[in-house]
Amino acid sequence: MQVSLTTFSQEEIVITVTNVLGQTVGILPLHGMAKNGLFEEKLDISSLAAGMYVVQVQQHSEQRVLKFVK
Repeated sequence: MQVSLTTFSQEEIVITVTNVLGQTVGILPLHGMAKNGLFEEKLDISSLAAGMYVVQVQQHSEQRVLKFVK
């Protein structure tokens, strides 16, 4: 799974993956990874069980939430 977003800040980006029970199944802190305003990161979801998950991408005070089904 690939997460992409546009940002012009070099502040830390934290990606958190939770299951439908609200349990955190992965946290990925990233530092200064944006290039020309575009941030892209591939998440390895192969170890996750089948089901619905929430990906939370947070940078400073901004937060984006995405849902996906595996």
